[in-house]
Amino acid sequence: MNIPAKQIIEQMQNQMQKLHTSVTNQDEQAVREAAAVIEAYCQLLKGDSVQKTQATKQSRAPQPYPATAQSTSTPVTPSVPLDEKATGSRNLLDF
Repeated sequence: MNIPAKQIIEQMQNQMQKLHTSVTNQDEQAVREAAAVIEAYCQLLKGDSVQKTQATKQSRAPQPYPATAQSTSTPVTPSVPLDEKATGSRNLLDF
């Protein structure tokens, strides 16, 4: 999505006015909210450079090895003794 920088700056100016009013009224919650919105607008303006940086970091990251299928399949049996199975006193962590 391509939003013109001029439009973002206008919205930032509106938020700055709200921030100034909130500081004057000593409304801490409104100050935090306005600051968070301004921060989001800043990130939006920096978006292209942030996306490029993240893409570069991802391209340098080591790629995990693909999982290999086992040639023989063996059934997995729980390790709970038979007498505990009969009584139903199994632990959630028992496999």
